[in-house]
Amino acid sequence: MAIEDALELANQLGAVARQLEGQQGQQPGAGAVYDTPAAVSALEGALRRYEEQRAPRAMQVAEQSLQVGEHACNSLLSTIVWRLAMTWQ
Repeated sequence: MAIEDALELANQLGAVARQLEGQQGQQPGAGAVYDTPAAVSALEGALRRYEEQRAPRAMQVAEQSLQVGEHACNSLLSTIVWRLAMTWQ
């Protein structure tokens, strides 16, 4: 999942960087376009889009992890109970 996250984040930030570089080309002598309020707003928007796109997948992974953990706990508990039952005989 980390690779998926990194790729999506790179895509979102890359799109903003290309957009900002295109704007810099329209303004001769412009300094760093990444320090402008428009750049900050564009980067915030990219991060929001990234979060919106990744949230469903992150929730799915969290739910699956919870299910696996519950299954492991149930299996461990049943094993302990079975072994205790065997010692009572």
